[in-house]
Amino acid sequence: MNLSQPTHEIRVLYDLKARMRDDVKLSNDVFLPRKPGRYPTILLRTPYETLHEPHIDWAVWWAKRGYAVVLQDCRGRFESEGTFYPYRDDGPDGHDTLEWISTQAWYDGKIGTSGRSYGGLFQWQLAPLGSPYLTAMAPQVIMGDYFGDCHRIGGAVQWALTGFATVIFSASVSLMQLGAKHIFGNSTYYRQLPLIDIDVETIGREVPWYRDWCTHTVYDDYWHALNTEARLGDVQVPVVQQAAWYDPYTASMLRTWSTLHERRDDQKIYVIPWTHHLPEGSQLGDLDFGHDAVVNLRHEDLRWFDYWLKGIDTGIMAEPPIRLFVMGENVWRNEHEWPLARTRSTPYYLHNQRSLTPEPPGKNEEPAASTTTRTTPSRPWVATTLPGRG
Repeated sequence: MNLSQPTHEIRVLYDLKARMRDDVKLSNDVFLPRKPGRYPTILLRTPYETLHEPHIDWAVWWAKRGYAVVLQDCRGRFESEGTFYPYRDDGPDGHDTLEWISTQAWYDGKIGTSGRSYGGLFQWQLAPLGSPYLTAMAPQVIMGDYFGDCHRIGGAVQWALTGFATVIFSASVSLMQLGAKHIFGNSTYYRQLPLIDIDVETIGREVPWYRDWCTHTVYDDYWHALNTEARLGDVQVPVVQQAAWYDPYTASMLRTWSTLHERRDDQKIYVIPWTHHLPEGSQLGDLDFGHDAVVNLRHEDLRWFDYWLKGIDTGIMAEPPIRLFVMGENVWRNEHEWPLARTRSTPYYLHNQRSLTPEPPGKNEEPAASTTTRTTPSRPWVATTLPGRG
């Protein structure tokens, strides 16, 4: 396969400042091939510090293959000016950063965005703004509806996620790595009442975004303003998403893919059998998915960006738009739609013995869900079977 090779020596331009529309300056570390010239650019914005070792390793990997890589500290984080508030400024700041990149001597006219988790989040905040400089995106393991798929799934606050974000976005990466068990991962934290004071009891001060997340108890204008899934009609660039079966955002990512795929034929998604974190080997907990499960995510993104940013025919656009790993069979499968047209759904019923079976409760069996004042008929859970070919 004809892909960019790691043939370049590199150089680093440290802490270049990009001015945003409100005059706040954000810090950028730029990794480039040492040979002077113009190169396609990949942007990653992060609240977790650009000089975090995994970020540097990632940037060097791409720069060696002939890309300019921009690592940017989000507003109010580390070496960037301003006040950090999760999600709110990532779209406008990302838009202004692309414009800044377009003025640089090493810019060749093409920019891609990449990153997982918050590194994927900024891409969805940026995409609907219609920057003429954005060429292609590669978000991984992230959602677009911050209410229904993140902080308040089913309406209930996800306290572990919400509290963790409060702590990690208020502290340095090194503090979280070295001291998380003392300030976050302990029973005192999880038993804190009232919950609204988790911020004060954990880090000693009120945190505005945490208070907003707690007090906006229904889907209102606050959550709608952040919801990028509601603005997919404004996304006008090719996107490849990477989801994971044990990641909390897979359903959201598949919905996003389906919505975009109805309008554009340059949308792709692949689903791997892992969690929110990068896979290591073929084993996850007690499960071993076999050698075929191991996937080089950088290699997949290289195929994507070589095609869209360098014009190299890597074959990726000739393949079906969905590539997913079927657990149990432990095989990869290419698909063309989601949900699969041949999917079979099987209802499961919760019985009063707390068992879950395909058989509905008998006539003389009390419903599983009941109170002293009324009874509620058993309602089926639906299990979806991923069918084989044919």
